[in-house]
Amino acid sequence: MTKWRKTAWWIAGGLTIFLLLCALALHSLFDKTHLTELARDHARAAWSRDLLIGDLSLQLMPYPAVHAADVTLSNASWAHSKNLLEAGRITARLELLPLLGGQVRISALSIDGLKANPEVSSDGRKSWDIHDTGAARTGTAKAEAVFDPTQLTALRLQNAQIGYWRNGTAKTWHIDELDADGQSGWRNVRIDARMSRDGYPLEVNGQFADLSGIGIQGAVSEGALQLKSNNALLMLAGRIPLEAGLQNHAVKARLEATSLKEMLGFFGIGSGPVASVKARVDLLESKGRITAANLEFNLGKLTLSGDAQLALSGAKPAIDARIAVDRLDWVQALQDAGYHPVPPKPAGELFRTDPLDWPLLVALQDVEGTLDADIRSLKLRSGIELKNAKAHFAFDGDRLSMSPFSANLLGGSASGNMQLYGTQKKVRLDLDATDISLEQWFAEAGKKNALTGGPMKISAAVSASGNSMKELAASLTGPVTIRMGRAKIRSGKVQQAETLLTGLIPMFSAGHAEQVDLECVGARLPFIAGRAAARPIAGMRSDASQLLTYGYVDLQRQTFDLRGRIKARSGISVGVSMLTGDVKIAGKINRPEASLDPSGTPEALARIGAAIVTGGISLLGTAIWDAASPASDPCQIVFAADNARRTIRRTDKNASEKPRKSQYAGNNRKPKMP
Repeated sequence: MTKWRKTAWWIAGGLTIFLLLCALALHSLFDKTHLTELARDHARAAWSRDLLIGDLSLQLMPYPAVHAADVTLSNASWAHSKNLLEAGRITARLELLPLLGGQVRISALSIDGLKANPEVSSDGRKSWDIHDTGAARTGTAKAEAVFDPTQLTALRLQNAQIGYWRNGTAKTWHIDELDADGQSGWRNVRIDARMSRDGYPLEVNGQFADLSGIGIQGAVSEGALQLKSNNALLMLAGRIPLEAGLQNHAVKARLEATSLKEMLGFFGIGSGPVASVKARVDLLESKGRITAANLEFNLGKLTLSGDAQLALSGAKPAIDARIAVDRLDWVQALQDAGYHPVPPKPAGELFRTDPLDWPLLVALQDVEGTLDADIRSLKLRSGIELKNAKAHFAFDGDRLSMSPFSANLLGGSASGNMQLYGTQKKVRLDLDATDISLEQWFAEAGKKNALTGGPMKISAAVSASGNSMKELAASLTGPVTIRMGRAKIRSGKVQQAETLLTGLIPMFSAGHAEQVDLECVGARLPFIAGRAAARPIAGMRSDASQLLTYGYVDLQRQTFDLRGRIKARSGISVGVSMLTGDVKIAGKINRPEASLDPSGTPEALARIGAAIVTGGISLLGTAIWDAASPASDPCQIVFAADNARRTIRRTDKNASEKPRKSQYAGNNRKPKMP
């Protein structure tokens, strides 16, 4: 016999003897009844839990193992589910060498039909917190059974179900299969799993250098993790956190998805984006602060970049972020994000009645922070486009502040500040807009337009409250002023009405056959609870005529009523306005109607009678007087009351700061206000 054959026989014989010794040792140690009672008594004495094992069996080949069937471990007495753990079959693989020393040490576990029911109570207790009481174990073991989870080198789960209870509701995950293997001490671990929740699938693949610190504060491991759900893939690589505090991590995260529906559904998040999504960010935690750098996000055609910091060491989380967006179509972005299209406004309504998202603002009350946004192009729901829109957001509690904000729009610019209060459903706005083109406004909003020009200056300092835009408009309070420059109204009907009302002799008229040339418009709207009433309230001037009105604008009823007399700017006016009195412009704001004011009928009759008696001389004299002494500019008169009030306030303030001897000293009578 050759030398190598002798060596082979010796090895085979040695292995046979070794296996025989292991088998003898295992048989001598294995006592099914005794081990079952020992396990049950240990669970009761040390954990105050009931452990039941339906059956135990021993396996010798191809490796020593113990099989347990119908295993249950009871839950906490306050929990919804009777058992914390249930398993149809458990196979525990045993290490060979410790058996020879009288020890039973488990190196691998395979569990089929696992059901886990962990629960968190309303006061924060966890049903899986099982603390060893140190109670003495009953009976005497034939061997020392050792189960150290960190010594496992393999774990396999099949057909497992985890039902997590919290706040009286359960979330259930189903694990079709999970395989984990590595070296002793949970080093160089590989994990592959297939699972689902509510029918949404998820595949997990990971590699970790060291998982021994799971659950320990600040523990991390170098590694890579991939989560895949149909058409979505999330990749994490770097120093991955192993505990909920997320300390000390440094991770590069990447997301690619043609649809996030399945992945978001697995994590219990409702409807998500319907457009493709790409994202990348570098995350780093240090000293209680998480930094998100090199952020890039794409949703459909939306492209966003920026960075952020999240501080967790304060009384509540604080965010400091910056974002830059190239182009944002608000309606399209909402649709791409999975939101249902907003229903159209009801017929005849100026404002939408659907609820605003105040609950989202209230949900932010446990967070504070700032956000600087820079958007090159922002298309609003109305169709109006803002360019170079910039805003500084600050949020604390349920209060969101935009201070300041600015943008270029409609050929001009706008700036100001705004505050939103979530719980009160309240808005405060200060706005200054300059050179806003009314013509461009109509064009971008997709409305029919017979007007060109019309640069406007708008100022507002208002507040409002309500659940919808309609309710906000109905409660609007504060001054709004509007000044508009030159504009042309291309309408033969408007031009004919102006000619009829002013009665201008064509040779003196600056108007053209099919248009009216407006020089200016001014409006002063002191809103109180959605209604602005003033005398005067609005004025306008064309090349041929001028009009100063009084009346009201009511946003609650969405109506207005303006009345005034049209007068000629130059020339002799012998038109209808000389006979009838005021012109009335009233009705629904979105469908105004013009007519002659019937309240002027008695005056009109008197004028007509005088004209008849005098042969028209009185009427002609009035017209000549109006032409020779035209009224002041109505576009400026409308603001005179405000200017007077401001002057009085300044005078009163100066008088209170610098008291001087009154010319009425010694006289008890109060001077009359001029």
